[in-house]
Amino acid sequence: MHVASLYIHPVKSLGGLPVAVSAIDRFGLRWDRRWMVVDEAGKFLTQRQLPAMALIRVSLDQGRVTLTAAQGEAMVFDVVD
Repeated sequence: MHVASLYIHPVKSLGGLPVAVSAIDRFGLRWDRRWMVVDEAGKFLTQRQLPAMALIRVSLDQGRVTLTAAQGEAMVFDVVD
């Protein structure tokens, strides 16, 4: 078997990040689909409901997840391991 490319999606329904290697823990690939976007009522939001979510970029660096909107606004969250 040959793996041509490997991606993780830290936030469900948002973009993926290419990774060269990934640890596997009890949840699967490390940092893959660990968080989700919810509305005020706590309901999970998807690109099916809000196609503009496809424009949100995700980065994961030094214990922080950053979500950046197309207009450049960013939200940064500390990761608790």
